[in-house]
Amino acid sequence: FATVEAENLVASQLTWPVLAKPMLGAIMWFNRQVLHPLTIREVLGWAAFVSGTAPSGAEGSRAAEMYIHGGCMVLVDSLGLGNQLVGQEASAAAEAETRAEVAGSDKGSCGGHLTAPQRAVMKRLIGQLDEEPALRELAGGTEGIAKLRLAFAGGGFAWVQKDWATGDL
Repeated sequence: FATVEAENLVASQLTWPVLAKPMLGAIMWFNRQVLHPLTIREVLGWAAFVSGTAPSGAEGSRAAEMYIHGGCMVLVDSLGLGNQLVGQEASAAAEAETRAEVAGSDKGSCGGHLTAPQRAVMKRLIGQLDEEPALRELAGGTEGIAKLRLAFAGGGFAWVQKDWATGDL
């Protein structure tokens, strides 16, 4: 996934080509953390989701939000298919989430009713908003990132509720 060819292939499938590099970075991170790595097919599915839900005329913040949703579709959902975290970084984050739950805190900073491993992956996706300049810009900087964090803290379906209410869904 760390090749110019892979980045060009994914970028060619995106209405927001700047998302190709962060997308491949997320997949590479995930593949180091799990028992069963994902393939280019999952990356292209993620790209198709983002392109279908955030066309080129949409606002950048919509593209950033759909990037996170697509990441959930690919990364978080794959943990429920017999895949598990084995990497130390994600496993440590999952353990910390579990300790926070046992201590009686809320369900963590993102993910609502997700399992601890799923929340660890979700935190990594949300963390990319701060780490990746292209995502930060699309999200609308610090203010936009704060809105996305808030949306995903409740399970991430604020966009569905908003679009349903306005008749855009």
